[in-house]
Amino acid sequence: MKNKKILIILMSLVFLPVEKNSPENKSRTDSCVGSFIVQMTVAGFGNEKEHILAGQLEKRLNLRLRKDKNGECTGTDAGSNSINFFIENVCNVDRGVAVTLEELKSLKISDRCIVAIYKDESFSVVWPKGFTGRFSLF
Repeated sequence: MKNKKILIILMSLVFLPVEKNSPENKSRTDSCVGSFIVQMTVAGFGNEKEHILAGQLEKRLNLRLRKDKNGECTGTDAGSNSINFFIENVCNVDRGVAVTLEELKSLKISDRCIVAIYKDESFSVVWPKGFTGRFSLF
């Protein structure tokens, strides 16, 4: 019973609303509207090892982007052969992508990831360089 209470309290803390201009929300400003997607290729919907890796990547991206006050990973989803990471509230997209690529290379997964900037209601793939395939979230 004690563990159940702790879990409920932790879940409540995770979903507390944050005021847009509060000190807790330092990575967002009205001018920080850029966004991009990191798409990591996985087997099917991802195995346990890949989901652990995805959790590590999400944590590392949030640490770096929030430290720079240049966005955050607002969530992930897993689908057919990929896990998507949604990076939003980005002030400087080029810098955000550069930091993201550093983390992908550090985890040795840059060869299985696509990075696509979302602008004007469409995606533009910026990694890997020279990408000629079709990018889709689905």
